Amino acid sequence: MAESQSNRVMDAETKGPAWKSLYKISGACALIVAGLYMTEFVLFGAFGAGPAPNTANDWFMLLQHNSLLGLFMLNLLDLPAFALMIPVFLGLYGALRRANEAYSALALVFIYIGIAVYYASNVAFAMLFLSDQYVAATTDTQRSLLLAAGQALLAVGQGTGAWMWSILFSAGGVIISVIMLRSMIFGNVTAYVGIAANVLGLGPYIIAYVLAPAASILIILVAGVLLLLWFVLIGRTLLQLGRGASTEEISVAESHSG
Repeated sequence: MAESQSNRVMDAETKGPAWKSLYKISGACALIVAGLYMTEFVLFGAFGAGPAPNTANDWFMLLQHNSLLGLFMLNLLDLPAFALMIPVFLGLYGALRRANEAYSALALVFIYIGIAVYYASNVAFAMLFLSDQYVAATTDTQRSLLLAAGQALLAVGQGTGAWMWSILFSAGGVIISVIMLRSMIFGNVTAYVGIAANVLGLGPYIIAYVLAPAASILIILVAGVLLLLWFVLIGRTLLQLGRGASTEEISVAESHSG
């Protein structure tokens, strides 16, 4: 009886017209994000993309030979994906604020700052611009300056910004996933997939700098698959909330999927 009453209170607090509209948008965006991750996997296999170039000159040559592949390897699809995550995590805050409003807000701040830092440190189109300038350069001095600028951009893309956005975003994702364990809306499957995906999200950086760089590729793939699954599960639940499903109905669906 007490649990049923608690569920009714939670339903009342998460089903206002404005929240329901946001849940529909958030759920759709989460599924699109999952689709973008799937597209990355498909393109990676189709292009047969190997290790990324190490120098600015190699990047310039790749971008001139195949600009789409070069931009793809510079995480082009992450640009729309992170933009779509803004409404996704706002919807998650709305759904989880009843379980723990303070930490839901903290997770949202971490994730949004992480997204902002990511955009500030993404160098895809800047490298394409420099590549075009490099090809058009008429003197060795111009080409040397452009190569130096490109190398500096690569350092930015792999430097403090890359570490900070990854740490902030992953920390926010772990907090959100732990709150899901206390929520009657999201089940344990979604929560544990989120925890694993976001913890592994830090793995490539740690292994690349501490252990073996080659091993980071495997962790990237595993983390990517788990993130794809996490956004599918999140999107499904948010769409159910948007349609006005009760917490009991969502819990039943979650248990069947688990």
